[in-house]
Amino acid sequence: MRENYCYYCGEELNLGEFIRQNYHLSREYLITLWDHPAVEFLCCGCFRSEALKQKNLEFKGKVE
Repeated sequence: MRENYCYYCGEELNLGEFIRQNYHLSREYLITLWDHPAVEFLCCGCFRSEALKQKNLEFKGKVE
């Protein structure tokens, strides 16, 4: 497995947490994404504060 870091802030991301937060997708699919060199990820904080703000959207879900 490759190490992944938030595209915006550089925080190290955890595969287990990524799978837990995306429970609605298959584990195999998520691992494929995680290992793909062209896919970048955001930590939950940056996703809520930056990505959604750029699209004028509001986060209405629950991130633990």
